[in-house]
Amino acid sequence: MKNDLVLYKIGITTRNINKRLAEVVMSLFNAYRYIPYTTVRKFTASNGFKHIEADMHKRYNDCQYEMHKKVSGGTEFFKIDESEEETMIEYYCELLEKYKDIELKEPRVIKSTKMININDITPISIIM
Repeated sequence: MKNDLVLYKIGITTRNINKRLAEVVMSLFNAYRYIPYTTVRKFTASNGFKHIEADMHKRYNDCQYEMHKKVSGGTEFFKIDESEEETMIEYYCELLEKYKDIELKEPRVIKSTKMININDITPISIIM
């Protein structure tokens, strides 16, 4: 990876945001032996998380960055010009408003160390 390359990861998680960020950075390090400067630009809890992610990925599909090595969340990296960051965040906020009243249609169960009902946790959409 080039040192001057600026990528944005657009994704969702139900885990602690700092742990997810650390997981992505560690994965990049393991693949490329490079630790990028990384910061979370915006994250918000939303039941419309799947729609937000899909709309963001669709809008920036032409900017999708293909990793040459396998990394965690590797299909969710986008090479978007830094001058477009504010526009991207504004679009993200518009989507939050658009999908604010969505309700989860049915409870789903996620397996981890214990069984967790998805209605008991708050999904988060993220731009890193």
